[in-house]
Amino acid sequence: MKAAPIRPYASQLHRGLEGHGKGCSLAARRPARNACVVYSFRPFRNTDPPHIARIWASQPAQRGLAQPVSTTVSEQCLFAKHYFDPKGLIIAEHQGKVVGFVHAGFGPNEAGDAISTEVGVTYMLMVDVDLWTTDLADQLLRQGEDYLRSHGAKTLYAGGIHPYNAFYLGLYGGSALPGLLLSDVHFRPLVVRNQYREQDRMVVLHRNLVGYRPQVTRNQRRIGRQVVFESIHAPETKTWWDTSVYGGLDRIRFCLRDRRDQTLLAAVSFWDLEPLATSWGLQAAGMYDFSVDESVRRKGYGTYLMGEALKELQQRGISLVEAQTLMTNAPAQELYKSLGFAPVDHGLIYRRDA
Repeated sequence: MKAAPIRPYASQLHRGLEGHGKGCSLAARRPARNACVVYSFRPFRNTDPPHIARIWASQPAQRGLAQPVSTTVSEQCLFAKHYFDPKGLIIAEHQGKVVGFVHAGFGPNEAGDAISTEVGVTYMLMVDVDLWTTDLADQLLRQGEDYLRSHGAKTLYAGGIHPYNAFYLGLYGGSALPGLLLSDVHFRPLVVRNQYREQDRMVVLHRNLVGYRPQVTRNQRRIGRQVVFESIHAPETKTWWDTSVYGGLDRIRFCLRDRRDQTLLAAVSFWDLEPLATSWGLQAAGMYDFSVDESVRRKGYGTYLMGEALKELQQRGISLVEAQTLMTNAPAQELYKSLGFAPVDHGLIYRRDA
């Protein structure tokens, strides 16, 4: 179930990428633990991945945060993306030591065939774990916002959310980028105190496949006689943006077709949820792009498709499936509940005008 297109509040201008910020400048908003500290900010350099990996590893354990993240993984998931802009990954230093970073970027235009800079996203922000009690994170957030404004962003989001999902899929969130997780102990409180407003909310659901058996009812048996169930490995993507985001992932798509004329009735895709699943110590699949033709909605076809898909994933060694949907999408939540999915977290979608 795709999130509906999200619309996007105002911030103070800060200094440029090579400028300096003073750690005591936001004392009225969040008192710094120590005396005034001066940080310097600069764009990403090729020598920064080990420092980013060290800061990432220092963060407290969270269900939706992959750990550890090696330089090889970060290269694959972040720096190798063809739209990666080093100027959007801003590094904070103190006395020559890298102490934090913010990664700001963009998403696609409406057609999904090019980057649009009208909507800007702060995809990730981290500081050394003992510096969350200072105002360094607030300064980094402003640095990222300045980068986004300088490229024409009119709306700012904190955390990625479809279709603004250029980076960190598999490293944060789960089956999709959910905005900022309710369980996020640092990033989410940071944006709340910086005037971002909650726009919407996702529910994150898990289904354990150990011992799974699909539902068997008269209606499900009838549907089974009328449809053909098929699986497609590495299915074609629909747009340039989908190729950019999902093309390098291990994916499988399941479809239901009318047995008589091969009309597509329902489809759902999954990907291997790595490297996040490794942090959980199991094999997991992330669900996305679930659709049911309007002509057969609420008639059991979605349930049948999901039942067969989960059974096949189980046979392939998958022990857990994650799905996400908007809290306002009651039909989807009813379906997932009927299939045995249970909520494990929530994703909060935060925005502000630029």
